[in-house]
Amino acid sequence: MNTDKLRKSALDSVDVAEKRVKHALVAAAVIEGVLLATFFFLMDFGNRLHWLILVGALLVYATLGVGMLTLGAHVQACTLRILKAIDLDTSSDV
Repeated sequence: MNTDKLRKSALDSVDVAEKRVKHALVAAAVIEGVLLATFFFLMDFGNRLHWLILVGALLVYATLGVGMLTLGAHVQACTLRILKAIDLDTSSDV
């Protein structure tokens, strides 16, 4: 009985945290989109240095994006493993 309350409390806090992360991610994407659009607007397409800065920035963003996806997959796998362990522990008590 007490385990059910703990499980519900933990899952509720995870849901709240997940919503915060999604809102922060959307806000960051909007800000970065505006900044990228501003860069394109101000960019001199004939200047090779501007192209170099653009390519360098896109490479950094691609690397960070892949790293974030990998970290998210790892955290999800760990969370599922913990939830499975809790489930197995509560099923052995019955």
